[in-house]
Order: sequence, then structure tokens, then C-alpha cells
Amino acid sequence: MSCIIYERNDEIVRNAHKLTSEITRQKGKSITQEDIKTITDRLKESESRIHEQARKWGLKFTSLSELNSLGGPFSGMFWSLEHNFIVVVFKGTTPLNFEDFVIDLMFQRTDARSFVFGEVHEGFYTSLFPQSGHSTSRSSRSSPYITILRAIRSKAAEIQDLRSEKVKVNVWVTGHSLGAALASLFYTRLIKSPGDLGPNCILRDGYMFGSPSIGDADFAAEFASYTNSPYDRHNTLWRIIDDTDIITKLPPGWSDPSVRRVINKSSILNYAHVGEGIRFFQDGSRPSSTKNLFSSGKEPIIIERASDNLSFIGWTRSNVNELFGWAKLNMNDDGEDNVEKSHSSKNVFQEYKHKEGSPLAIIEKLMPTFFKNHLPARYFSVMQRSRKYFDYSHSSTTVNEKDNTYASGSKNFQEFAEKHIEK
Repeated sequence: MSCIIYERNDEIVRNAHKLTSEITRQKGKSITQEDIKTITDRLKESESRIHEQARKWGLKFTSLSELNSLGGPFSGMFWSLEHNFIVVVFKGTTPLNFEDFVIDLMFQRTDARSFVFGEVHEGFYTSLFPQSGHSTSRSSRSSPYITILRAIRSKAAEIQDLRSEKVKVNVWVTGHSLGAALASLFYTRLIKSPGDLGPNCILRDGYMFGSPSIGDADFAAEFASYTNSPYDRHNTLWRIIDDTDIITKLPPGWSDPSVRRVINKSSILNYAHVGEGIRFFQDGSRPSSTKNLFSSGKEPIIIERASDNLSFIGWTRSNVNELFGWAKLNMNDDGEDNVEKSHSSKNVFQEYKHKEGSPLAIIEKLMPTFFKNHLPARYFSVMQRSRKYFDYSHSSTTVNEKDNTYASGSKNFQEFAEKHIEK
């Protein structure tokens, strides 16, 4: 989802906004129903590839907010009535827009205590919340954060009304790259103020792919404190890290031992990661949990498991093919990916590439390896290599390789989840 969100056609969005501006500038002319339909049709066209993929997944999609920008960062929402969930997705600046991308990686912070903790990256903060020192009740009510909340609350109420079981709607949050930074900030506010989601929702985990740091040490420490209250809380922010992805190392700060000793409160390098990091390796090595100064102490369970069956989590290879075009090639294009074949004699370590025509496919062809490994297809690939290490339940649960059943007797992960995950 954090990948497909890039498929929106930003140029069509900008053209629709230009048309709206032209109509409103014409003296004595008000917007007609025909004008509204034209603009709406163009906006729907801009998201056609996202809707197409959502239908293949059996999901629905809508955009939520432009995040105080136009034709760049935005947020959207996938949902399922049948499975009772909402996933809020954030897209940041597309890496191809070099100027905006570099600006977004500038290190200036702003006081964020009005809505979250400490100081955070100014660009990310003002994309979601009213600017510190200029917040009024009116600006707060019209901020992107409030717009997103209203949409979530409305959709959750709709899902509950249509379901026979009146249980809370599960809400997940995700994003990639600078979208992951925005998603982390959004998730932080929900951790601090879970009541914002309203009575019909329950906050689940956040999954952030390739995220830079977003806040200072005070921000990270407060976040860790909240995620430990209560200690057995049911939600966690997970940072998914490709070890060769340079963006996850920016801005340099508390996670970098070489600069840690010179950092003080006012330092431009006073940045720290939040959440629980899982580091993946392009050579197929065993993933590891990252250790940082501000952590809740939760860790993933990583085991050896040789099964090569995607269906146990409800996915098939055809699902993967629909999102990424993939070639049956050994991954040693950079001399770094020489991995063994699976026990089933199939080469499960495929080279996933973005489909032709995707904005990310262009970037993939242009970028050097250290940046290319930041792209969503590379993240999917490195995670696919590491599936054999992960147990989706807990350390006492094993997988029967003969019939892919869990020790609990469940035939697949969906059945296991129904037994063990709170509804």
C-alpha cells in the first residue's frame, strides 16, 4: 500500500486545481454542477491505478488530504468492510522531484509540543498540524490532521453500521520514505491521544518503510515512554530498514556513534529514531532488531523457517505479480546478492521491479545502488528474502513444513489470527 500510493498522477491533480482556479477567477461566474463533475472526474482519473490495484486486493480506496501541498505529498485510506479494517497511507515527496526531496531532508526543527512531543522536523510537522505559534481554533479545525481524522471516523462508523458484529474497526498506519516520516508523526499523535480516533476505532500497529528521523531526543524519549504505558499495550510502531538504504541514516544524530558525543539540545544533529527497527540485508542474512537509545524494548521474533509458501499469509505469487513486474533472475546485479535457492528448488529470491509506466520505474533506472535500495520494490525484495526467519505468532508456535499448519492447529495465518488476535 505504501508503494501503490505513488501511482497517483500528480500532473492531473495540478491540472484539476488549475481548472478550479480559472473558474473561480472568472468574474460573475459560479462553479456549476458540470464544472464540479469535470474536476471530480479528473481527480478520479489521477487515482485510477490505485483504485485498480485496490480492487484486485478486494479493498476500497479514497484520498484524504493534500497535506498543505498540491500534486505532491498526500494521504489516502484503504479499507475493507469484510475484514473490518482501515489502513491510512502517506505519500511524501517523490524522490524524482530532487529539489523538493532535498528541501524535505533539511534538518530545521520546530516546537511540536502542542500536538506531539519535543521538537520535530518543521516540514513534516506543518504538513499535518497548524504551525506552532500560529495555531488558532479555526486553523486547528481545518488542519490536514483533523481532515484525516474526520474521514477515518466517518468511514469507521459506516463500516460498523454495515457489519452485524459491532466491534471496533482496526486502524493501521503506513508509509514509505518521506511518507513514512509523515505517517510516523501521525501515528505519534494517535499514541499520545488515542481518543482522537473516536469510539469506533482501535489503533493497531504502524509500519514505516525507509523512514528518516523526524524528531529530537525529547520527542523520541516521550514517544518511548508513551509506548510503554501500559507495558503490554497492543500497538507498536515498526521501522522497516534496508541496511544499505541511506535515507534511514538521515539526518545523522543519536543513532550515529560518530556524532553522538557532540550533540546537544540545540544541535542541528539532535535527531533520534522512534519505534522498533527491524534491519534487513540485501545478501539474505538474518534480519536483526536495531538498538537505539529510545526504545520500548519490544522485539520481533526471528526464527529459522524454510517454507516457501506465500499463501499462509493470504498472498500468492499472482498477488505479487500484480503489484510488481518480476524477472526470474538471481540477484547479483551489484555483486552483493548471491543467495542460495530454497529447499523446494524454486528460486524464491526474485528481482522485483516496478511496472513500466510507474513513476518509481523511472527512478529505479536512474539511481545508484545505495539510493535504488531505498525504493519500494527493493524493500519488498529484501523482505521476501527474509521470510524464512519470521514466525508470525510467538516463540512457542512452530510451523509444520509438511502441511504448513501451525502448532495451534490453524491451517493458515488468517485462521491463526482469528484465534489469537484481539477482535
